[in-house]
Amino acid sequence: MLALLVMLGWAACAAALPDAELFDVPKGAVVRATLVEPRLGSLTTPKSVTGVLVGVTSTSIEIKCDEDDAPRVLPLAGVERIERRTREGCRNHGAMIGAGAGVLAATVFVLVSEAGDDDGEYLDIGAGPAIAIVSMVLAPAGALVGALVSPGARWEPVAMESLQVSVAGGPGGDVRVGMGWKF
Repeated sequence: MLALLVMLGWAACAAALPDAELFDVPKGAVVRATLVEPRLGSLTTPKSVTGVLVGVTSTSIEIKCDEDDAPRVLPLAGVERIERRTREGCRNHGAMIGAGAGVLAATVFVLVSEAGDDDGEYLDIGAGPAIAIVSMVLAPAGALVGALVSPGARWEPVAMESLQVSVAGGPGGDVRVGMGWKF
């Protein structure tokens, strides 16, 4: 009987916990929730859900994936891991720098090649068109290399401290209480 009272007291404390104490992540932070088992055959429930944290309760987490869509409510029992983005990825920035480096390399290549030519023309089309043609090859190659070497987003795991209590009726009018603590 004493154990039942202690568990019900813990359940009341867990229900009274404010959202901020369940996760040390502010609302509006970008989070990624990895699900224990997505629904099989469903394209709408991927293995992980990434979006902006809207809210957390003792039993669920609410993540807004798109600006236009309604937030998705995920039960904490179905979430294996929650991660918070601590640094945004720089892949787009790296691709732009790489493309610029490709155009610069094309310009240098054409001007150096043209300097050694006797008539001052590169392939008899002039420096401008030659730079444009060579840039069509080197700019995408530079963008690809820049995107690959740039750091991606950095994620850190969030401690999922939650108390899950379930109360169910048993045979013969018994009351069964189950409790799980994740940390």
